[in-house]
Amino acid sequence: MRSWFEKATKLFDEREKPTVLALIRIFVALTVVYDLTVVGLLDVPVWLWAPIDQGGVSPTATRESAAWFYKVFPSTPDSATTLYIGMLVSAALFGLGLLTRTSAFVFVLLSAQSSILNDVGDRGIDRAIRIVVLILAFSAAGRAYSIDARIKTGTFRGDGELAPAWPRHLVLCQLVIMYTAAGLSKSATLWLPWGGHGALYVILNEPIYAVRDFGFLANPVLYFFTQVG
Repeated sequence: MRSWFEKATKLFDEREKPTVLALIRIFVALTVVYDLTVVGLLDVPVWLWAPIDQGGVSPTATRESAAWFYKVFPSTPDSATTLYIGMLVSAALFGLGLLTRTSAFVFVLLSAQSSILNDVGDRGIDRAIRIVVLILAFSAAGRAYSIDARIKTGTFRGDGELAPAWPRHLVLCQLVIMYTAAGLSKSATLWLPWGGHGALYVILNEPIYAVRDFGFLANPVLYFFTQVG
């Protein structure tokens, strides 16, 4: 037990330059900003997050206990737009590293509210991103490649001071758990020998997912290769 405790202590006490954490911060923020920009270009913020009687689609937004957002702001299309702009701006500031911790908390808070207002539209990737951003909020992700670093040290690269590495380990742990669970949830019979290993053929010919006609895979030889795949 002492050996395990010492190993755990050493792992959580590991120090490293905050470069990797900063890069995770930047790429996560770029993903969110791109995603939200597409939402804006499609002109769907009101459709996604406004109450039904105000042009929205989700009944969750009309419940009294749904979220505090419509207790603070009026239940109007303009408020849904405000929520959208708040998420976009906070994600952008997080990526730029300006008020990194504050912008991270604001984004997570507003994103969580959006998930309550439209629970059906909240995707697994949205939940994963909130978890990662929240972890980064407690890390040194803003100490490098950020405006905060520029203000504090005079350079965007920061002063190179070592920081705890546990946030990076925790992010990786989240990915392992998420993809393991996703893999287990996909363990349908068609993936297995007694299901004929037909999963890949079925997926490629599923109209919801298919980008072209894969009907030619019904050929016995080609079908065999889908089974091997």
